[in-house]
Amino acid sequence: MLLIGAGIGGCAKSSDDASQKQVLKLSASAPLDTIDISKATGYGQTGNIFESFYRLGKDGKATPGLAKSGKVSKDGLTWTFKLRNAKWSNGDKITADDFVYSWRRSIDPKTESPYAYLFSGVKNADEIAAGKLSTDKLGIKALEKNTVQVELDKPIAYFKVLLAYPLFGPQNQKVIEKYGKKYATRSKYMVYSG
Repeated sequence: MLLIGAGIGGCAKSSDDASQKQVLKLSASAPLDTIDISKATGYGQTGNIFESFYRLGKDGKATPGLAKSGKVSKDGLTWTFKLRNAKWSNGDKITADDFVYSWRRSIDPKTESPYAYLFSGVKNADEIAAGKLSTDKLGIKALEKNTVQVELDKPIAYFKVLLAYPLFGPQNQKVIEKYGKKYATRSKYMVYSG
C-alpha cells in the first residue's frame, strides 16, 4: 500500500484538529516498483501523487492541471503552456525548468525509462532515445519561469490527453541530485506535485 503524508487542513473539524498530523492512505492495485515518474510502469503508480500539464477529468477529458492555459499553433506543431502558481510538497515553486529537466531525464537512454517511446513525435525524441542526439535537442524549452513550449515533429491528435500522464510532469532537479540513488526509493526521498 502506498502511504503518503498529506496536510489536509481544509478537512479539519476545528482549529485544535488542524495542528494534528493527518495521513492520506491510497491503496495500490499492485506492488510499486518505483515512484520515480521517469521509471514507473503505470499511471496507477504515480497518478495520485504527480500532476502534469493536464489531469483526466470526467469521461477521460483532459482538464487543467499544472497548466492554467495551453495554446496550440494552427499547424499543430507548437504547444505553449502557462503554468499556474503551484509548489512542490517541500514548498519549492514548480517552474518551466522543472518540466524541461523532467522530459530530458525521461528520454535520456541512461535513465532507461520503460515509457520513453511515449515521447515519440516530440521534436528529436526518437533520435535522442536512440542515443543519436543529446537531450538538450528535445523539443521542449522554458520561455519564461512559468511558460513551457513544446515542439512536435508531427501533429499528435491525442497529445493533450497524453500530457495528463505523470511521465510528462515536472521533476525537481535539486531533489533528485540531493538524494542520488536513494531518489524515489522511499517517500522521504521525494517531493510531489500532485
